[in-house]
Amino acid sequence: MYKFEDLRRLEIEPTNTCQARCPQCLRTPPDGTVNRSLKDTLSLDLIKKQIPVEFWGRLTSINFQGSTGDALAYPDLVELIQYMKQHTDAKFSIHTNGGLGSRTTWESLAKVLNTNDKVVFGIDGLADTNHLYRVGVDYGTVIRNANAFIGAGGTAHWQFITFRHNQHQVAVAEALSKELGFKHFYLRTSGRFTDTNSQAVYIDGQLAHHIEPSDFTFEQPVHFEHQLKSNIKTTAISCEAEHTKWVAIYADGTVWPCCHLMGWHQTHTHNISKLINRKLDDVIEDYSNISLHTHTLEEIINSPVFQTRYPASFASNQPIPVCVSHCRQQ
Repeated sequence: MYKFEDLRRLEIEPTNTCQARCPQCLRTPPDGTVNRSLKDTLSLDLIKKQIPVEFWGRLTSINFQGSTGDALAYPDLVELIQYMKQHTDAKFSIHTNGGLGSRTTWESLAKVLNTNDKVVFGIDGLADTNHLYRVGVDYGTVIRNANAFIGAGGTAHWQFITFRHNQHQVAVAEALSKELGFKHFYLRTSGRFTDTNSQAVYIDGQLAHHIEPSDFTFEQPVHFEHQLKSNIKTTAISCEAEHTKWVAIYADGTVWPCCHLMGWHQTHTHNISKLINRKLDDVIEDYSNISLHTHTLEEIINSPVFQTRYPASFASNQPIPVCVSHCRQQ
């Protein structure tokens, strides 16, 4: 794929824990119960031991996205960023539901980040709607944390995923974002609905409500599982990670080409999960091959998994379904 020294883009998920139970998140069981199996945390000592300091200096971007976890659930987040910033000028981006962390934590985070860095708050509505998708997230706490972060000099963006239940609030939310001092407000739609265009939301095993996609026309998402299942045997892959020199580190220490692949090996919440994990097993064989607990980052990138097996999968007639979803050639 790429050489270790060519890497420029890092996705890191230092913990896979999260207080939210968003119904379309990879971590959330279909019955809406708390997922207690995801409780991994990367230690700063492991990161220092297995990743050479010169790696950080080559990076241009470091993103805390969160496939199954929220960065603010990581107790050493500020310390980790401080360590990274000793060795890199990369731009930092942190995505969060905003409902975790104390005022002190948010003020400290604002001080360790600079004006080129940003925190993206996922706020999908207002006090009466945000919790319908962001199950378990307290809206008042989100606004308190955003105020603390912005007030301490942090750069905040508001990401609003539109659904039918909140689309009427977009204008009010955008006005509020400006009033609170968010630098940007932008919309997204969900592509994770099945072909029924409606999803039942369960909380602790009980049906709570349904969510439906918005009828906004600025974006046309492809239904998630349909996208993964289509053309699996015939689609050629043009790997974004290979082209952009991207690597991702997951909370259990496993290393992946991108954030789209990481997390699946520990979750089984989508019907397509078994097929994805079978394909991943074919490529990786033994997950210790890609673990920072047993290998350095350089050893993993130079291993047959990255240098031979992933490229072979991209060129095969049966690539990993996630690769089909995100990197199929048009």
